[in-house]
Amino acid sequence: MTKREKTLTELQGVQVGHATDRDHLTGCTVVLFESFFPCTCEGRGGVTASFFSDGIAPTKCLPTLNALFIAGGSVAGLTVSAGIYDYLRKEGHGQLWEAEGKPGARVPRIAGAVVADRGIFYEAINPHLGYMACENAVSGNVQMGNVGAGTGTVVGKFCFTRDQKPLFCKSGVGGAFCHLPGNLKVAALTVVNALGNVHDRAGQVVAGNRHPDHPDGNHFIDFMDLINGGIVPNSPEDLTQQEGPQAGATTVSIFGTNADLGHEQLFRVTQMAQAGIARAIRPVYTSLDGDTVFGFSTGEVEIPSERPMRYNLGHSQLTPGWQDFYVDMLGAVAAEVVFESILSAVRTDDNYVDDKRFGGTIPPGKYSE
Repeated sequence: MTKREKTLTELQGVQVGHATDRDHLTGCTVVLFESFFPCTCEGRGGVTASFFSDGIAPTKCLPTLNALFIAGGSVAGLTVSAGIYDYLRKEGHGQLWEAEGKPGARVPRIAGAVVADRGIFYEAINPHLGYMACENAVSGNVQMGNVGAGTGTVVGKFCFTRDQKPLFCKSGVGGAFCHLPGNLKVAALTVVNALGNVHDRAGQVVAGNRHPDHPDGNHFIDFMDLINGGIVPNSPEDLTQQEGPQAGATTVSIFGTNADLGHEQLFRVTQMAQAGIARAIRPVYTSLDGDTVFGFSTGEVEIPSERPMRYNLGHSQLTPGWQDFYVDMLGAVAAEVVFESILSAVRTDDNYVDDKRFGGTIPPGKYSE
């Protein structure tokens, strides 16, 4: 069974929908807003592929959106934006342009990013998946695992066998949620498709590059062990072995909060949320990953402008002058929920998939609670 979890839909005015193409191991996931919500993003991977991310940068003047999306299909996945636009216009969302009192076009604003999932080895993603994901959007608990943009995602792609067979594990879509004092909320949804391995809080690999001698998904190659084991320069005979299987990657996370944040404050929280990806995935931000985090705010709860004077930890007090304490607190929590959402993405009961191009079943990793 695909699990359902509390995630971004715990925030007022937010819906999440998936469109899943199991035949071609790809899909799309959308996050719909009831009105324009302030958004921003930061991409740190070497091959980011995003839509309108520059429009919600800290220096821009209209950093509010009607929706965010994550899609498979690598750069071709950005075409799902057309279907999302069509749906939002049909439902009456977006900015209405008028001239001389006469209505013109209604123009939604959306942003998103893509992952290079297994679907790119079948055919280009169907742009209609964007519209389908919007039609499937719900405001309750959201499906996780092998759905939407997580349908064709895998982790652990830095090593293949000598006969060029992959050793990755299945991942998917994961979610997490945190309710803080003062009715502050932070939630995250992440599509995990990393080159590296996923690690738990103890630093143990729970999903990633399987060891070729133990293909069941319970033993893994650690990237640092690979380095410490000795990487030798290429010899002339190695140069004939450069052609082989490709390893598209990228992890994309969307986090949201109900805190009323200014755009620069939201960007600061988004920067800190990136730590959740770095905490879970090793190596991270590589030249083959397009790791990106989007952040949004529903603006329901006002945060204090000054740090609290005291808190319940004995006789200690917070550092004087820490005026942005609440923004930094939200950033620290955002990193935690992103981290938990990544673990959620590799801990799904149905995370087995038959990849016909790969030639067999891609197993899940090893659960570690």
